[in-house]
Amino acid sequence: MIKVKHSAKGTIIELTAEESHKYIDLINELDNTLFTVMEIQDLYLSDIQKLDILKHHLIRLFNLDYDRDSRKYIKEKK
Repeated sequence: MIKVKHSAKGTIIELTAEESHKYIDLINELDNTLFTVMEIQDLYLSDIQKLDILKHHLIRLFNLDYDRDSRKYIKEKK
């Protein structure tokens, strides 16, 4: 399970080996998707889906909340 520790010096995110491998795979998917977009200057629906999946994984990783007022993701409100 992902562990996030916040301190005055910064944030430390601890991942298991399986989680680390999962995010490496996601980064590689993002890299491939962006390469495709740059090469053909177009976007396939499958590429949009991959980007959306990556977005949701990162939202969960950083425990973000969507703020409707600013229309941005922010760190969870305390």
